[in-house]
Amino acid sequence: MITVTLSFHENTIADLVKAAISQGLDFNKYVEMRLNADLDQAVEEEPESSASVSLDVEEIAKDVFQEALHHPAEKPYLVEKIYSRLNKGEWSRFDRGVRIMIGKAFKRLVDVQLAGGTQLDHGYQMRVRFLKKTPQNQALYQTERVG
Repeated sequence: MITVTLSFHENTIADLVKAAISQGLDFNKYVEMRLNADLDQAVEEEPESSASVSLDVEEIAKDVFQEALHHPAEKPYLVEKIYSRLNKGEWSRFDRGVRIMIGKAFKRLVDVQLAGGTQLDHGYQMRVRFLKKTPQNQALYQTERVG
């Protein structure tokens, strides 16, 4: 038998002790039973890694930017929210690094857009504006009508 030392929060230990008592097992047997039960469960297929997802960060950022121009004016949003409107899969399928790259590519598009904005089919000229960073360090944007 191999001995393993684990550190748990005291509330977790208290919950494990209560559960062991309610099952009529000693603490060690209960923990071993729980670990084995979790290991015996069928392993779910892992989502595609970002490396295997065929993507072009700049192209995704352009698509998000075009969609952002159609976002209701004066309503703040995150790039993630606009991406979800594209129906191109879950934002969470990208690892953190890829999401950051998409966000930076989007910000570059915001920074280089013309002052007069972009002319849309319905005749309005719209512009995406960076507002601020959220406490989670995510960029908050807003679309505004400029003509």
